[in-house]
Amino acid sequence: MRKLLALCLLLSACSGSNKFYKDYDVGVEKEATVGSVMVTVSGQEKIANETTRITQQLVYGGVAARIARIGYREYGEDLTKPAAFQELQYDLNESNVIAFRDMTIQILEASSKQVRFKVLSGPEDPDAPEDAGPGGRSAPPVFPK
Repeated sequence: MRKLLALCLLLSACSGSNKFYKDYDVGVEKEATVGSVMVTVSGQEKIANETTRITQQLVYGGVAARIARIGYREYGEDLTKPAAFQELQYDLNESNVIAFRDMTIQILEASSKQVRFKVLSGPEDPDAPEDAGPGGRSAPPVFPK
């Protein structure tokens, strides 16, 4: 599955027609097992007058004593190794709603094997018109630099 996702992201990066990609819908329940990707967002970013593709992922790391571990991975053009990685921890006793940068996720159920969750808010296509409605532009990119 990961190889298929990487291939799809690579093909979309080469095509030039798909500037923005996300693998979730706001409010729709999803599941992820330990070590698998919870959400992926990919888009183009202009750096030093060059446009490059940036792919960001949140990866479920499990839960122990109601502390959820989630990894953040960021990739540049090379999808074989992360350009950045950060380990995040959230105390689910305090709240079942977690936030990282501009993304908010509600944890419905978490175990040492899997997580059920809903994305409550996240990025929309930055090139969509302001009045595009669902799937349009309602928030800035999830992981601004």
